[in-house]
This record gives sequence, structure tokens and C-alpha cells, in this order.
Amino acid sequence: MSGRCQAAWEVGVGVTYKSVQERLREAGIVMSKKGEVHRINYFGGLEETALYTTSLEEALTMGLGMARPERL
Repeated sequence: MSGRCQAAWEVGVGVTYKSVQERLREAGIVMSKKGEVHRINYFGGLEETALYTTSLEEALTMGLGMARPERL
């Protein structure tokens, strides 16, 4: 299943910040939150590779899109 299809399938009613964070961690992506802004990056990634969004659904989609295929 591609990252986009998988993200669309996983996001739905009852999805929490913690569940998205754990899913991305399994895929090798770190997610943190400051206020309403979610920050997505690789483990040990520099600021230049970080992505930001206010949408939890978008955070999951972007994070899975960053992940290596073998980690999905």
C-alpha cells in the first residue's frame, strides 16, 4: 500500500496525536507539537528537512510520504 493510500486509510474518527506519533515513529519519522503546529522530521534530521502543519491528517500523510518504503 502506498504512503498516501495508507495515510488516507488510517486517518479517521478517533485518531489521536499519540496514535499518529507512534505510527510515524514506526516509519522512522519524528513528530512533535508546539501549540497547534505539528513538526515532522527524520530521526536526527536537520531543520532544513522539517515540515510543519496544523492538521493531524496532513502530518500523517506528510510523515508517511517522507518514510523509506521498507519502513511502511
